[in-house]
Amino acid sequence: MYNMPEWIKRGSDAELFGHCPVSTCNLSTNYSTDGATADAVVFHGAPLEIPVPPRAFPDQVYVFHMIEPPPIASSDYQNTSWNSAFNWTWTYTQDADIWVPYFFLERSKQLPCLNVIREVVQRKDTPVAWFVTNCQLDKTQRLAYVNRLQKILTVHVYGGCGTMQCPRMAKECDDMLTTKYFFYLSFENSYCQDYVTEKFFSSIFPGCPCGSCLCGVG
Repeated sequence: MYNMPEWIKRGSDAELFGHCPVSTCNLSTNYSTDGATADAVVFHGAPLEIPVPPRAFPDQVYVFHMIEPPPIASSDYQNTSWNSAFNWTWTYTQDADIWVPYFFLERSKQLPCLNVIREVVQRKDTPVAWFVTNCQLDKTQRLAYVNRLQKILTVHVYGGCGTMQCPRMAKECDDMLTTKYFFYLSFENSYCQDYVTEKFFSSIFPGCPCGSCLCGVG
């Protein structure tokens, strides 16, 4: 990977490829050293700060990797040589060469624990929570909606667009959503085919006291 994003958790080659039909692969993040021999080079987005590097050999594959929607990912590269640089796409869209959705949903084989749900709901004391970081891109007018909603309900806004803070992806945030709030807002910043914000799933998979993903959903 030329510019592996920070949120990708790097495991050992055995962990990454041990379950694959071809398991002798390895992942390198040292492009200057290993780029000349790599079968594929993955670029997280199009690194506009550099020109498209020449392939080390004709069959070397360039892969475009991005799981953000186009308005966030930026389309500046479309008018550059990067527009025609890639062989494969690795994105959330179902027509990508490599499809990587945020999550998979499967029907639970376990019935919801109604008693636990009832107890959790009785402990809740605040109507609504919203986690949001991008205040500039608002093609869906979600900020205007929340502003109007706040006139009739208490809405706690966490992140760059609000006054409250909670560490991103932290367990205490999941626990707080589970025990404190009746409703959790999950709005897209843009409408794009196949895109579902990861925040939608944050309310479905918090720590669950009875082992079912249905438990504790506000």
